[in-house]
Amino acid sequence: MRLTHAGDLARSFGLNQAYAKTKTRLDALTREVASGQKNDVAGSLRGDTRSLASIENSLRRLDAFDRNAAEAEIRLTTGQQALDSMRKLIDGMGGPMVSAPLMEASSAHLVAGAEEKLEAALSLLNTEAAGQFLFAGARSNQPAVATKSALLAQIDAVTAGLSTAAEITQAVSDFFDAPSGSDGYLSNTVTGSITGAGPLPLTTGETMSNNLTAGNPAFRDLLKGLALAVIAKSGPPGEVERGKLIQAAGTVIINADAGLISAQASQGVLEERVELARTRNAAERTTLTIARGSITAADPYEASTALTNAQLQLETLYSITARLSRMSLADRL
Repeated sequence: MRLTHAGDLARSFGLNQAYAKTKTRLDALTREVASGQKNDVAGSLRGDTRSLASIENSLRRLDAFDRNAAEAEIRLTTGQQALDSMRKLIDGMGGPMVSAPLMEASSAHLVAGAEEKLEAALSLLNTEAAGQFLFAGARSNQPAVATKSALLAQIDAVTAGLSTAAEITQAVSDFFDAPSGSDGYLSNTVTGSITGAGPLPLTTGETMSNNLTAGNPAFRDLLKGLALAVIAKSGPPGEVERGKLIQAAGTVIINADAGLISAQASQGVLEERVELARTRNAAERTTLTIARGSITAADPYEASTALTNAQLQLETLYSITARLSRMSLADRL
């Protein structure tokens, strides 16, 4: 017959509690040694986690800045490619047109592909990146400009009944140069916004705004020159007038190329700003990560020593429990 005393039950309960507590601590220390991070950061800080929370908030803010910078980089890179493609459209086109003799037979070939180039230029102005139309400004969720057929219909309307190169050139220039709110390019052809997209935060206290939209003078000159070249294919009547129109188109196209170069330079400045911002953010992230590590990182020596002690304590409890379970009545007496 086995006798069980009240003291035995209390002792058994105490041993079970000690075992559970030691096992829990052993598991926690094992995770701490494996991860290199403190298992109870708040406890090590005695509940004052304000500095850690501030660091975590700063790191989350840097995450947002990095996303903005990555998006800006994609948009700027794609925009530069579009600008480069626009320049290639008119590469070597303006000079020969300006110097062309005023004879239809010798200069007509210079405007042979003008309509296709006009369509390509409009397509490039509607370039998309990261789900947004690059040159649509604040209305980046919709195309920046209308279609070729819509633009040519508008050009036909303002040049109807005109017969001289000077009249046609002036009418087309007035259309493209008309201010916003007038019956011109900015109001009828631009379907996006001529106002740049809102400022994009890149670092603490620094934002970037890209104001290159379809309303930029370089784009207007590009489309204006190509539109004049399209008109020159079929009119005005007479070789001399048609030659003058080709020359006028060439002059505008040369100006457009210079404007596109300037636009590329301004975009390059923005690209440099984004890169510098990413470098500053990376340096700040490194500093914050080190600071966070000093708070959350476990001391490897202390953690391994504590783990060894917990293992020894657990083994001791096992031994005590095993010894007590083998005690007989004779041992008790």
